[in-house]
Amino acid sequence: MDRLRRTFNIEMRGEKRAVLTRVRRRAARQGIKLVGDETVGSFMGIVSGNYVVQERKVKVTITHKPFFLTWENVQHWLEASIMRPSRLPGLGQEADGGLAQIGEDASPRAD
Repeated sequence: MDRLRRTFNIEMRGEKRAVLTRVRRRAARQGIKLVGDETVGSFMGIVSGNYVVQERKVKVTITHKPFFLTWENVQHWLEASIMRPSRLPGLGQEADGGLAQIGEDASPRAD
């Protein structure tokens, strides 16, 4: 597997335009610029890559990410942005706003 590139296939929930608007807004908060429409596009920022919408799935290919973001953190953020309309933490952050440890999943923990 290419360590510098990874593709995720994520099921989309909701209307395509609403999902794109939500993802675009969340990406902008992370300094990521999303260029594209409801079928194909690209993004640049702390993570860069492209996406293609196929029926109810979004194929997202990450072409660049910093070493301190784990693939698990990137996947969690993508899934949360595309699948769930609720508020979520930023890339590499825990739900309480603190930075996740390198290699640690950024999903909220039950204490």
